[in-house]
Amino acid sequence: MEFTTDVFLNKWHLIALILTIFALTGLIAGGYKRETIISTTAKLAACFYIFVTIPFAWNNYHEGYYEKKMVQALDESYEENPNNFMLTVAYFEDEDTNDFLIKVYVGNYDETDPFSGEVQYVPYKENDVIQRDETIENLELKAGEKKEVASYKSKEKPTRYEYVYKE
Repeated sequence: MEFTTDVFLNKWHLIALILTIFALTGLIAGGYKRETIISTTAKLAACFYIFVTIPFAWNNYHEGYYEKKMVQALDESYEENPNNFMLTVAYFEDEDTNDFLIKVYVGNYDETDPFSGEVQYVPYKENDVIQRDETIENLELKAGEKKEVASYKSKEKPTRYEYVYKE
């Protein structure tokens, strides 16, 4: 699980700010004392913040988030081009550092035979510049298995990728 600062302050927290402003306006319009307005607004702001943060964190950072996204990408690639062996490369941007977390997943779409071999993948940056060239040897996949084989960080996202596999 990767837990970054975007969980604690992101565009969705504007919801909490807007609700707090509505509450503050209502308290002022209601003619409450200054102390009541300040304490109630602070308590409501904290509650609204928590109500926005918890679902956001759960939906985006609970165990299996990346795996679910990657398996979904593998399945979509398979539907477009049915092949027994599939590889997908996807990236997730960290808005605070502008780094990209690149994950490489492979899937054996043969329902009966396991895959045993190696895969070479080459992601490219802008202007077809090779970002890296990596070979994963001794790769073992059971029939129907999908799993992560590599993960790295980069300042640039890949624009495309190629892969070759050998059994």
